[in-house]
Amino acid sequence: MKKLLVVFGVFSVWACTKSAEQPVNDIGPIIPINPVTAYTINNFSVSGFSIPNITGSQIQTGVNGSISGTIVYTKDNLIHMVIPATLFFNYPLIPAIHLVKTNGTWKFENSYTDGAMGAGRNYECIDTVNQTWVYADHGLELSSGTWPNGHIILMKNNGGTLTFSNISTARSFYHSVSTGDLNNDGLKDVVGLNMGTKGNWYDNLHTYIQNTDGSFSENRTILMSSAGGRGAGAVLIKNLFGDARPEVIRADYGFNPTYSQPSDRYSFMIYSYNPSANKYQLSKDPGPLGVFSNNDRGATSIKAADFNKDGALDLAVATEGNNFNGIEIWMNDGNGNYSPSNQKLEYSFDQLQFREFEVYDYNFDGYPDIFLNPWAGKRFREMNQVYMDNLIWKNVSGTFTSISKGITISGMSPSYMKVFFINNKITYFGIQGNVDGSIAISEITPNY
Repeated sequence: MKKLLVVFGVFSVWACTKSAEQPVNDIGPIIPINPVTAYTINNFSVSGFSIPNITGSQIQTGVNGSISGTIVYTKDNLIHMVIPATLFFNYPLIPAIHLVKTNGTWKFENSYTDGAMGAGRNYECIDTVNQTWVYADHGLELSSGTWPNGHIILMKNNGGTLTFSNISTARSFYHSVSTGDLNNDGLKDVVGLNMGTKGNWYDNLHTYIQNTDGSFSENRTILMSSAGGRGAGAVLIKNLFGDARPEVIRADYGFNPTYSQPSDRYSFMIYSYNPSANKYQLSKDPGPLGVFSNNDRGATSIKAADFNKDGALDLAVATEGNNFNGIEIWMNDGNGNYSPSNQKLEYSFDQLQFREFEVYDYNFDGYPDIFLNPWAGKRFREMNQVYMDNLIWKNVSGTFTSISKGITISGMSPSYMKVFFINNKITYFGIQGNVDGSIAISEITPNY
């Protein structure tokens, strides 16, 4: 059901302005410790909408559960937010929520039943011009009964409205997804990484080749991981070596404390296209080094960037384990050989939990920085305060360092925060679902 909502209030660190038409609904006072130029913040409350057969408290739980799936993008001079709300442990599936920011206010655009996901775990933009996105939905993790698993979902933006379609053939626990032109036809293809399937395609990597009409067809031969039973948690398609076709990086998910021998432990694998065989084959397997030397680590995401500006793409690998999540930088020696560096972030769950991270060149110095998407931990938020310093891992001439400027935002406690590059600047979006079904959004732009 589509229904116009009311958006209350805009609040910034420089001024509090009230409008006769729209009274301010303060989410909380913004009291920066540093000078006000350290950041700007605008707070909004999106209310007055409903979703058929879904209660306000279900919207609250669903919005707050969409830590991994919420995306923000711009199209046609509008900012869009898509929240694939999920109850995670229970039915019903909640239609995807689409918000649009127009004339400085966030409004409810619509909800989409065909966009309902059990758990949108990962996503990637396959077409930046038309803002077409691919989601990895691993399905509900039901508190009782058989997990249903999910699909690879294609989301298209058509004239401001959304359409969702399923491109995968069998329900699987899709944990990661990436896109790239694997068959060199000028169209981006999709690889979904799964941790289990209800079909008969038992490879961790499921490849779907894009057809000329925009549809996708499964291809079980162009890429076979043949990992000998090694579990996997993340996939990335990226041209690491500057050749005609991109590589496929598959990062393992060990997370088994009974493993004791190095050969039992996991790492990541790089697959390159072999023209003689007309398929992708294993080209690099660094072995159980760095974070993977610990037998309690599983990869959750991978990003590639030239972190030291030497012309070769390096890797940032996020992993989780027992009371652990972190990021480790793996350096490329220039010949496609990767080794772990001593640059790493490591947090226990009580300190900080994130899902996942983004790589942007924050200050345009040519050295990409790392931004966490936090959802729990006392180094993220505590006692109605958000600690911005701990969310940015700044790259200073190839060396990562944490921000240490004491940037604390008081009077807010979002369920989670997501960072995106919007209108040529970094913006954090703090999101909080409320029991009445309203959604609080805080836009935070760091200026330090």
